[in-house]
Amino acid sequence: MCIEAVYESTKSSQAAKYGGCFTGEDTVTTPNGVKKSLSELQIGEKILSFDTSSKKLVFSEVILFLDYDPLQKRKFLTIFLASGRTFTVTSNHLLLVGNLKYTRTVYAEKVKIGDSLLVSKSNGTIFEDNVLEIKTVMKTGVYAPLTQVGTIVVNDMIASCYATIDSQYLAHWAFLPLRLVWNIKQNLYSLWYPVKKPSVIWSRVSPLVTLNKPSIGVHWYAKILYTTASYFLPSHLHK
Repeated sequence: MCIEAVYESTKSSQAAKYGGCFTGEDTVTTPNGVKKSLSELQIGEKILSFDTSSKKLVFSEVILFLDYDPLQKRKFLTIFLASGRTFTVTSNHLLLVGNLKYTRTVYAEKVKIGDSLLVSKSNGTIFEDNVLEIKTVMKTGVYAPLTQVGTIVVNDMIASCYATIDSQYLAHWAFLPLRLVWNIKQNLYSLWYPVKKPSVIWSRVSPLVTLNKPSIGVHWYAKILYTTASYFLPSHLHK
């Protein structure tokens, strides 16, 4: 095997270990109701998500991508729901199983036929949708956006933004520093922009964020977190 092939193989195996992702074909919903593929999504955009505290759908900003690589080939699970919806995700990604009164997060590979997943309707309501079938597929392109609330609605299905650590609460708490940095940056930007462009004061629409394209690969913070998790967390809480 040539050196380039060995490098790409190592890179792919490391990404598979640290990152849990969706495919670029999967879609999210923007505040104006438009469906947007994950391959087109940028940092700073707001997308439909789920507030685990209020149990309501909200629009939350994408603060970064935990994993982003349009050219990487990886094994995924395609999950077919009773409503006819489908979505594709890596086996180590966390999904919300149960109902609105009681939900638990499990790795996608542990979801079974008959399990109930939470799905959003276009009118903003949430219902339980049963899993009918699960297939293993190979896809090219991995995308894992992280929102402020730590969840995401993909192809109408509510999922966690996290992977590898088997706890939505712990994972969301662990990424708190990144959310704080994002909020500080946005607050500074909201103060600086009118100074740079005074005319914005007279505009009805002022930009709150700048949109940025993600960098290729697994985010450095996620790599560090997932690596150290094996030393500090019980074995049943991480992969």
